[in-house]
Amino acid sequence: NWTKTNYEEESGTVYSYSILCEKMSVSFDEICGNSRARRLVRARQIMMAALKGATNLSLTEIGNVCGGRDHATVVYALAQIEKQKATDLILNAEIDDMIKICK
Repeated sequence: NWTKTNYEEESGTVYSYSILCEKMSVSFDEICGNSRARRLVRARQIMMAALKGATNLSLTEIGNVCGGRDHATVVYALAQIEKQKATDLILNAEIDDMIKICK
């Protein structure tokens, strides 16, 4: 199972996952969990988009960070967020802010 410490050791980079989760009012355990509750799915998708924009992580690595999801799930999440960003300026600003936090 993936843990933040193990991943940091592998990648040699420290990210502000707890800050991202705090901004979205969810715990890291909820992001990594199996729940399909709308608020958690959206938070998971936003986190994936922020990680994609702020890091050089592969889609597989982003999926691993977000609870062991596969790259196809990350591709779908990114597509959903891009659709929502086109009409939701607040979401667009929130993701930009999260990308700045991660960099």
